[in-house]
Amino acid sequence: MGDGGILKIHTSHTDHCASIIIEDSGPGIPEAHFERIFDRYYTTKSFGPGIGLHISREMIQKHGDTIAVASTPGEGTTFTVTLPVTLS
Repeated sequence: MGDGGILKIHTSHTDHCASIIIEDSGPGIPEAHFERIFDRYYTTKSFGPGIGLHISREMIQKHGDTIAVASTPGEGTTFTVTLPVTLS
């Protein structure tokens, strides 16, 4: 995201699900990279192994949850994790 960026974390819920929304004011993700951002070892950076988003999605899906991404180059990226709610 770079120096001076803004990171926002929001939560919301309905009777059936809870959501965690993570927004940043970084450079965004170019559309050409969208199909691969969750691939193991995929990175556009000069550092890091490119496994963070892959592991995150794998763990989220393993629990029956979902992760979605929206991004606008030059404005930032938003990840939304949706979790099913079980009422007892």
